[in-house]
Amino acid sequence: MKNITLLLFIFLFSSATFAQISVNPLKNTQWKGTVNVPDATGTIITFDSVKVVFKEMMTGAPIEELSYTIEGNIISMKKTAGSSPCTEAQVSKLSFEIFKDKMILKVISDDCTIRAVAFTDENGNPYGWSKESIQTK
Repeated sequence: MKNITLLLFIFLFSSATFAQISVNPLKNTQWKGTVNVPDATGTIITFDSVKVVFKEMMTGAPIEELSYTIEGNIISMKKTAGSSPCTEAQVSKLSFEIFKDKMILKVISDDCTIRAVAFTDENGNPYGWSKESIQTK
């Protein structure tokens, strides 16, 4: 009986531990697409483990840097640097779907209305993003 109890305890503890481990499918990835800043601009998005950086594709000029977290397929972001009028307290929540080397970001909510429209075309459709290999310097 003690062995069964011990095995049950180990199983439950292991299950709880693995449930807390979340995989971040965006970590160390880079994507090419478009954002409205305010006009449609070719953009590279680079994710590391805790921040996401938006840069203008043609010049490499930074557009915005944000901290982010992921829960399921929801990204929550907060500005840490950049020229947008959004504040560090304003949260953006987007859902993401990845199909092979393509990603779709859809705005769920954004406390900064200017940023909320950055991810959709003039018809309100989300822009698509293509996965890029990360260039090392």
